[in-house]
Order: sequence, then C-alpha cells, then structure tokens
Amino acid sequence: MSAELVIKALLDASAGVGAIVSTRLYSGARPEGDPLPAVVWEEISDVPLPPIDITAGSEPMTGRIQVNCLAATSAGVKALKDAVIAACHKQSGSIGGITVQSVLQDSAGPRSYDALVDTFQQPVDFIVQYVR
Repeated sequence: MSAELVIKALLDASAGVGAIVSTRLYSGARPEGDPLPAVVWEEISDVPLPPIDITAGSEPMTGRIQVNCLAATSAGVKALKDAVIAACHKQSGSIGGITVQSVLQDSAGPRSYDALVDTFQQPVDFIVQYVR
C-alpha cells in the first residue's frame, strides 16, 4: 500500500502530468464515462526484503506499481507516458511522508488500442524501494 502512496504523491505533484490529465488520477479503475486522458495505477506487489541479520527497526520494502496511461490518441498516450516517467523515474527521499530509497522505471509495455472503449493505452511499471 505504501508504494501506491508514493506513486500517487509523485503523480499529484507533477505539473507535467497535471497539465495533461488535470485531476483524473485513479487507483484501480477509471470511472465509467470519465473523459480522457487519465492515469490509472495498481499495485502489482509490495513485499518486505528481510535483512540478513534479524535486527529490530525499519523494514526495507519493494513494491511494483503499474501505471496505465489512457488517452484518445496514440500521440496523446505517448505524451502522457513521457510525463509519467518524468514524474516518477529516479525519485528518492521523503515522498508522501514515506522514506523512499528509489523509484525506478522497470518497463514500459506496448501502446495498444481498445476499440470497445475507443481508448489508446500504455502501461509503465515502476519499482519502489522504501522503508516501512
């Protein structure tokens, strides 16, 4: 859950993402009939990385978050993907009240078109390493 909060904080704070989607940032699913463009993210995993020794204190965690960029055109989804990467990739420090060691882009899936909902989409995965 904390990795999700980190990505949400980065997206909320990004002027580039905000210029494209305004406030259309959603966790899990985009509301039906909501206008495009939009960003929808979901947590793929969020697991502890136990230290070699059993010491008390902070617990290192690694989360994987998939951010789906949605737009009405292929060019629009590319611009949104670029803004999302600029907002999230290579970030660290205190983000949303969470001590973050790194946020790194893991992969970017192919751009695709869903004719049923007339939407272009492209996923981008991020690995979030933080301390719980």
